[in-house]
Amino acid sequence: MTVSLLVEFRNPERAAIDHPFSVQSVVRDRWRPLADALGLPVLADLGGIFITEPAEAEQLLAELTKARGWLETASGELGSDRDYMIARVDQVMPLLAAALADWAAVAEVSL
Repeated sequence: MTVSLLVEFRNPERAAIDHPFSVQSVVRDRWRPLADALGLPVLADLGGIFITEPAEAEQLLAELTKARGWLETASGELGSDRDYMIARVDQVMPLLAAALADWAAVAEVSL
């Protein structure tokens, strides 16, 4: 099972953005403990995040930025998951930033 970033738009004719973020095992074993350790309350709910306000999306983007910064300096304890996590953040952050830039058209963001 995979947790994905889903951006749905108000216009039903506009295609949603659906981009995989992480396999469930990495969410459980890596993302949630990392979010708890860094005090990232939105990211700690990964897999159950539903955003309807731009401030919430901005907070998620800030938390992803903080998590990525920590991952960059993490030593080997995360093994190959570290590179996987960084790559996924790098893929999702521009999509989330684009949704924020076009927020009037966005109905909901989930992750």
